[in-house]
Amino acid sequence: MNGSFMNLNLRGVLNFLCKIFRASVFLSFEILVAKIKQMISGVQIFEIKKNADDRGFLAEVWRASESQGFTPRQMNFTVAHPGVIKAFHFHKKQSDLWFCTSGNLEAVLFDRRKNSPTFGQTQKIVLGEHHSAAVLIPPEVAHGYRVLGEKAAGLIYLVDQEYDAKNPDEGRIAHDDPEIGFDWVTKAR
Repeated sequence: MNGSFMNLNLRGVLNFLCKIFRASVFLSFEILVAKIKQMISGVQIFEIKKNADDRGFLAEVWRASESQGFTPRQMNFTVAHPGVIKAFHFHKKQSDLWFCTSGNLEAVLFDRRKNSPTFGQTQKIVLGEHHSAAVLIPPEVAHGYRVLGEKAAGLIYLVDQEYDAKNPDEGRIAHDDPEIGFDWVTKAR
């Protein structure tokens, strides 16, 4: 083969690869935009970095400077067994900050706020050992979870309203409510 043919062929290959790269970047951007559009308005997810060494790890779960307007007033801890579904409930005034301390759970949020740009949308977030994150859930966003795997899940949640047993700020919706229409079954992929 002569050198000019190789140069032409190499140039063609490089042009082809550039086109694929541009298409890949564009596709990645489209996927990113789609993910952003699926985010329920006002929900904040905080990725948690674990600082680990041979002794264990330290993880900063929450900083006031990263979530303006959220001032914790009470901290709760719950443990749920494998396969348990605790859903759905919502609060008129209260925001929740969830952090899964052990095991894994599938958090499901549903925007029931009629004036929200994401009204009627559902958001799913895996929290726990497989995804170290905390999620801040605003008032009127229905929320619940399902424990994933064969291990119990521990959930710490901070709330910005103290619980009042005489006047609880809590509404309930069935986990299989047709308006939400969430399918809790894990699909084979």
